[in-house]
Amino acid sequence: MKALNGCEQDSYQPERWKIREWTWQRCPMKLITPTTNYFMSAYNFLQKGILPYQAGYMKNSNRYVEAMQVIDCEVKRVEIGNVKNVKK
Repeated sequence: MKALNGCEQDSYQPERWKIREWTWQRCPMKLITPTTNYFMSAYNFLQKGILPYQAGYMKNSNRYVEAMQVIDCEVKRVEIGNVKNVKK
């Protein structure tokens, strides 16, 4: 079962995991690293107005700012998709 699901290496079944237009041969849970989890938590704090450094964006790393931009774009894309589905 682990070989089929891609738990430890790519699955032998092409496109084993498919969500909308995205496909993976590895279990999607394996894609979530501690860094990914950190940035997702940081995004949650950012939405509440809490920055890692209260001095403002200049003290936050480029990696942090870029991660927040990527997450925010994806969240907005999903929200727009949800609104379109509700209107149907």
